[in-house]
Amino acid sequence: PGNVRRYGAQGNGSSDDTAALQAGFNAAQAANFSFPVYLPTGDYVINSPLRIRGEAPKSLVLVGEGGAFGIRNTTITAGNRGSGDAMIQSDGKRKNGWTIADIWFDGGTRAKCLLDLRELNYLTLRGCRFASAIGTVDRHGLAAVTLNNGWVTRFENCVFAGCWDALYCGVSTNNLNLWGCSFAGNKGIGFRGRGCQSVNIAGSVFEDNEQTGILLDICRSVWINGKYFEMNGEKGYAYQKGDKRTIRADIIANGWVSPEIRSKDPCKGIGVFGNFFFPPKDGALDSSIYLIAVDGFTEGENEVHRPYPQPAAFVKTKNQPGVYMARELS
Repeated sequence: PGNVRRYGAQGNGSSDDTAALQAGFNAAQAANFSFPVYLPTGDYVINSPLRIRGEAPKSLVLVGEGGAFGIRNTTITAGNRGSGDAMIQSDGKRKNGWTIADIWFDGGTRAKCLLDLRELNYLTLRGCRFASAIGTVDRHGLAAVTLNNGWVTRFENCVFAGCWDALYCGVSTNNLNLWGCSFAGNKGIGFRGRGCQSVNIAGSVFEDNEQTGILLDICRSVWINGKYFEMNGEKGYAYQKGDKRTIRADIIANGWVSPEIRSKDPCKGIGVFGNFFFPPKDGALDSSIYLIAVDGFTEGENEVHRPYPQPAAFVKTKNQPGVYMARELS
């Protein structure tokens, strides 16, 4: 009963499937999500947000046609009229146990956000690709995927490519896990966390994210392990207040709301272990890891590879009150 073609979806890459997909969501919700919403192979164009409203006693399962990594079977695409601020939105009423799997979300450089999900606990996203969204957190308050106020979220083997800011997790996003994901070719930030706690980023790739790979604002208990960082931070992240500095680094952890205003809760418990860092060819990063007002930073077994062989080790220095850096030795 959950096949969206039963509700008139065409999936031909040109017809407007907004109403048909919303009808599929509504039918599943009316049945307390006792069956999944299934999108067979196709390109489903939408021109306004798909919304899940109210609380539900059971869990939404939204699934496309699985395939080998990189094979585009099921796609939801923002149409020529765009899709508003987000392609799929939850309304902020508490929901539990969503699973979204094996779908490509394509913003078509029209949608600011692909998924805007709030108040969701036990959320799993698996084998999805998020592309071509134009939202930025600083300008719109949205990234390609935006999460707020949720517990226990897992991203497994997901790809974020060709967006501005790719993934943003806001205040009270706790117990977040990114496993085997790829953040590549984004014009802004790969992953940005603000006020998050208990974040585990493992076995993922951050490559060619123009502002920075990872930006952590007043986050706690973050573990970054076994990842590959290359060519991030070529343009750098520009703070908009205070001295308006631009920082070029693979990872930025900032315990202040802005560089000149100390937060009551600085970043605490940041661990960076077993990562490979390949800076831009010009070698002009400020550091691989740039720390501002961070309590309890630890690192080990990281390797820095420069365009030309040079010593690859880390040194931590304090260059002004409350500002710490970890960077490779020259």
